[in-house]
This record gives sequence, structure tokens and C-alpha cells, in this order.
Amino acid sequence: MIAPPSSVFEVGCGAGAYLWELYRSGCEIGGLDASATLLAYARQVMPCGRFTHGEASALESRERHDFVISNGVFLYFPSLDYARQVLEVMVRTARRGIMVLDVPDEAKREEALAIRRRWIGEAEYEARYEGLQHLHFSRTGSRRCSPTAAPPACASRTRGSTATPTPNTAQRLRLSD
Repeated sequence: MIAPPSSVFEVGCGAGAYLWELYRSGCEIGGLDASATLLAYARQVMPCGRFTHGEASALESRERHDFVISNGVFLYFPSLDYARQVLEVMVRTARRGIMVLDVPDEAKREEALAIRRRWIGEAEYEARYEGLQHLHFSRTGSRRCSPTAAPPACASRTRGSTATPTPNTAQRLRLSD
């Protein structure tokens, strides 16, 4: 359970919406985001939070947190290799656990895109997402997330789950080819 005095760091925190209740409850919070504008809002609302401007790959593993989370960000990563690098640093950075939420399933790709296009309209979809490909992850196939030893299981790339790092978890966690 995430509760005070836990420290929580979010990769892709934006304006801090996910962190807000944790902050209000007394958790030490921080985040990393590529949008300086959104981070300015986070700093304004949560002045005791520690926020860093940068890409997800800029996450530093030498600064440790009890929990490292990511919500709705893996979809915007440029490649599976990039996602693997971020996930590996998340594991090395977390003392107690990681959580990855809202990771798109490759098997549902066409259905999800069709729903999104219907929801905002074809013209708006094209304008909003021009040049951006959403990354989806396979539940099976040649590249999947798996531990190389006994549990804990790694964070799923197809749906949210948690893993509790233990000594050597960072060495056991890998995205296999």
C-alpha cells in the first residue's frame, strides 16, 4: 500500500493529477515530464514536490524512491527498446515497487484507434495526432516482458501491474527478444 511517509515518483507526471492525492495524504512526491508547461502547474499546486523537466529516459537511477509509477505514458514512447530502458531504470530506482498503468495492447490496436477516431472525429484525430504513432505492446510474441528467474513478476506491458523489487530484481527483469 502506498501511504505516508512513502516517496512516490511518477515518470510522465504531467501536471501531477495522479500524484495529487498522494501529496495531500502526506507522501513525498516527485515526477519527471517532457512538458515544462505541465510541470509549472505541478510545482504551483504541489510546492513541496520535486519535479524534473526531461524525457522519460532521463530518469536517474541513483535517486531512490519507495515507489516509481507511470500512468498513460508508455503509449507515447518511440520504440520498444526505449520502453525497456525506462522500465529497467524504474526497477533500479524503486525501493519497494513499481506500477505501470494504461499500456496499450497490440491485439486491440485497431479497435482502440477506431474508437478514438469516432470519439473525437476523423479530422480532429488527424490534426491532433499528425506524425505521432502510438506504441502498442504484445502480450505474447517475440518481445515480451518477463523475469528471468522466480517471482516477482515484472510490470506488464499490456496492462497495469506491480512488482516489488528485491535484491537483484533489476538484473532479473528484462524485455526478452
